[in-house]
Amino acid sequence: MLSRCANPDCGIPFNHGHGRFFRFRQNSPHPASAPNSHSVQHHWLCDSCSKTYTLDYRAAIGVLLALRLRGPDDGYIPLLIAEA
Repeated sequence: MLSRCANPDCGIPFNHGHGRFFRFRQNSPHPASAPNSHSVQHHWLCDSCSKTYTLDYRAAIGVLLALRLRGPDDGYIPLLIAEA
């Protein structure tokens, strides 16, 4: 259940009407798993954080907090917020 903004430095309480909601589907790493054995992770960025950041899912890593707008010289390092 969502309780606060996914940005660890923020902590604004969840507000359904504001911000940006993310849903990431994670498939089971075992090919012999039952067909419905996937899981879905839900994350939310508050209105303020969603203007600066976005969330990105990478199968081998997890959910990353990344800068929304990137210039050629930004060289940002994504922040892991949920493991795969």
